[in-house]
Amino acid sequence: MCALYFSGHGPPILRLIWSLQADLKELRNFVTDTQTGRQTDKQTNTQTHRHTERQTKRFIGKEPEMATMVELKQAMEQQFQPKKLLMAERFGLMSKSQKAGQTLQEYYAEVQKAAGTCGFEKIKDMRDAMVAMVFIGGLASVETRKRLLEREELTSKEVLEMAEAVERVGKNAPHLKQGVTELGVAAIAPREPRLPPRARVERRESSSIR
Repeated sequence: MCALYFSGHGPPILRLIWSLQADLKELRNFVTDTQTGRQTDKQTNTQTHRHTERQTKRFIGKEPEMATMVELKQAMEQQFQPKKLLMAERFGLMSKSQKAGQTLQEYYAEVQKAAGTCGFEKIKDMRDAMVAMVFIGGLASVETRKRLLEREELTSKEVLEMAEAVERVGKNAPHLKQGVTELGVAAIAPREPRLPPRARVERRESSSIR
């Protein structure tokens, strides 16, 4: 029976059972390989795994359809949205002004919305934070201001030190601050268009007549 079993000449039911067992074995191997690969990924990318684990912990024991839309939206935003730069968010808030035709209620709502992304709850020294923001907002150099606003959080002292460093770079190595500079190239006279042979002969003849 074993010979018939493996040769494919046995009863149809035996061939079907053998085929199903082979498929099941292949599926088990695939699952094992996948789990092994996941374990390797966890070891080589532990930080990412832990972050994902923290994000999904709130859904443990829940089926996707059982989670509320608010929970799903928050989890997706935390997972995929880029981290906001708090210095830039606060500067944007302080730069708000009422637009033409905008009502007071609309302007107030816009300011309130912008304030929600500024991370004020993380500020330990409000006075120092205000000094830093006013200092940044009043800088004459737009380039220096951009560099400072790229940071997530800075004290007023750190703002001053970084601004001084940026200005030193601008003075001592302007090519690093301004990017690639244009190279001075001597002007080259444009070449005359190439004429067909007959036209060149006629041109030489006319020149000799002159």
